[in-house]
Amino acid sequence: MKSTKAKTPLSCGNSQKGYISQNSRRQGIKSIAPYKIFYNANGQVFAKIGVDGVLRKSEKEQDRLRIFGGKSHAMDEELFQECMSLGVLKLEIREKTDNGASRVWSIPITDIEKYGKEVTLRGVPRRTIPLTYCELLSGTPESWYLAEQKVQIEETKNQENHGMIQERLFPEEDSWQSRWRFES
Repeated sequence: MKSTKAKTPLSCGNSQKGYISQNSRRQGIKSIAPYKIFYNANGQVFAKIGVDGVLRKSEKEQDRLRIFGGKSHAMDEELFQECMSLGVLKLEIREKTDNGASRVWSIPITDIEKYGKEVTLRGVPRRTIPLTYCELLSGTPESWYLAEQKVQIEETKNQENHGMIQERLFPEEDSWQSRWRFES
């Protein structure tokens, strides 16, 4: 039997419409129907923005950027800017590995803006997606990723320790008097 639930179109500007079922709306559950779909030059879907605010993009491990040691993917700068303007929260990369397995990487869009680099590849402005700052949601981690995560954990601990020392030395946040007393 086919479902006869009513569907309500989402307003999505000049993009292809996505749908949320009335039943799901009443329960506060968003469907997985895409909010916007992106096609490549051959007419194949390469990315979708879901109603949950997540850009889901497909990649292959072999297409990682060699100029960044195979530890980054890239996306068109135009797509990145559009995602920023639409309020996309996260990027989720579904990566097919060289041996046929798959990995799912996740990174907040703000981290791509913070850690990614603007590069021009074959005349197209692109934004790198550094996998070292991504969270691996599923799949087998590579050895370089585990090493990078360990380094990031150590850096976080050092920053926290530095902050605690500063608080002990200068209990009032912007008190130049306490700093002057300490340094005199």
